[in-house]
Amino acid sequence: MLRSAVVLAASLATLATATPDNEWHKCPLISSIGNATHFTDYPLSVFEELSVECLHLQVPMCYPNVCTSNKTLSVFLKRIPATRPTTPGKAVWLMQGGPGMSAVSMEVKMARVYKAANGTMSLYTMDYRGAGRSSPLIATCPEFQGMSDVVDIAGAFANCVQKLKNTYGMAPKVFSVTSAATDLAAIIQSPLLAADDVFVYGVSYGTYLVERLMHLAPKNVKGYVLDSIISESPVRQFSDWDRDVAKIEKTYYGLCDQDPICSSKIGPNSKQFALDLYKKLDANDTACAQKIYAAKGLPSDFVGRLFSDMMHTYRQRNMIPAILYRLSQCVQNVDSQTHFVTALLERPLMPDDDQTASADVLPGDKDSWKAATDTLLYNTIVMNELWVSGAPMPSLDRLRH
Repeated sequence: MLRSAVVLAASLATLATATPDNEWHKCPLISSIGNATHFTDYPLSVFEELSVECLHLQVPMCYPNVCTSNKTLSVFLKRIPATRPTTPGKAVWLMQGGPGMSAVSMEVKMARVYKAANGTMSLYTMDYRGAGRSSPLIATCPEFQGMSDVVDIAGAFANCVQKLKNTYGMAPKVFSVTSAATDLAAIIQSPLLAADDVFVYGVSYGTYLVERLMHLAPKNVKGYVLDSIISESPVRQFSDWDRDVAKIEKTYYGLCDQDPICSSKIGPNSKQFALDLYKKLDANDTACAQKIYAAKGLPSDFVGRLFSDMMHTYRQRNMIPAILYRLSQCVQNVDSQTHFVTALLERPLMPDDDQTASADVLPGDKDSWKAATDTLLYNTIVMNELWVSGAPMPSLDRLRH
């Protein structure tokens, strides 16, 4: 607690002095860079009457006992102020996951919670440091944008690391979970919200960030909501991802084996059916496999990622056995599955992974999960804090897929 008090005291001193850049200004509910003069509106007429404000706040680059620097960073905040405030006031924070994702997907959720509370609560969100509109790491190395060739990425990596060190210093702790959580703690205990009862919601990686906030223990936080938890003790390491998914996979295929129709198509051991099919496709000795290779690269990578994404959506996960069966028929005779394979290869990996230009992390970016994720910040946090030390590292080529 003593360490937390020292850290917060230093950060609150910085937040107490407003500058023209640190003042709230009107902005749209969903925007690219939080500036009312440059944004792309979504057709959300039901929320048009909401008064939304944005702020680019300067925070310390380093906090005591984390790292050392006198520089500052800009972090982006957005809020919908209460129109029917209570006494004391109530504020709800919505924190995005990732790591490395901007708060774009939280903005509509803010409006929905605000409406549900009938304007009695103020709603807040922010892009945590290094992501989205908060001093994004990828902005230091724009050459990575759109780069797909493994050799090009490897060649640019060393130069990017040096540029990051020149900009932010030697310590990756500048963009640690602790630093991001301390930003949030400092804002919550600043004069902005010190008199309010505050509730903090986090989803996915955002739960890990909120758990770190709990250690800083802002006194005016009255409740925490953790959705899709990354546990802190025992910590769920990202290096265990495949092992965790394997448990779900085993259960899923087991249900297929027990179902008369599913089992009749890809049973009696549907998991082994899938593994054998992957091997056939990766062998690249059939017209079906060659068609997938030409469009998507290694078939098992493409199909595996596709199934992983579909498993997250209850409307789609029941289609996996049908796709496996169709692919097995494609291996035997590609002409019999022409329409299916064409549709499969044209299907976006995520529902929003399309070519519709819209507001995102940077003006002009496409509205997709890839555009909305700062991969440099993702790797910085995951490899430093959520990866088992000494765990075998995949090759650069495997990471690319």
